[in-house]
Amino acid sequence: MNAKVGKIALAVVLLIVAIGVYWKYGRTPSVLPGSVRFVCVATGERFSIAQSALHMFPAENPKTKESTLLPIYEEGGKFLVTARYGNYVRDPNLLGKVNKYVDPKTLEILSSPRP
Repeated sequence: MNAKVGKIALAVVLLIVAIGVYWKYGRTPSVLPGSVRFVCVATGERFSIAQSALHMFPAENPKTKESTLLPIYEEGGKFLVTARYGNYVRDPNLLGKVNKYVDPKTLEILSSPRP
């Protein structure tokens, strides 16, 4: 009976060690970034928001509580709104009426508000 209990205890210890080794060395990091960069089309302010906090687009501006944030990326030293969301800044029924900081044609983020 003692030998059986000893074997079970050894199996449990080995299983715990195997799980620990896998947890430390076997997991692959996520290829997705931990946060996403955004611009508020109304204020021009930029934010980095954790992906886990994102639920829908346009995302909510944490300061104004308005849904005016669109994802951006950098290319050639310029920041641009992701093309997928270009229609949001062009359509007056979406964000077009509040957009002051994104060029609707090039989707480039402007340093000053457009007229």
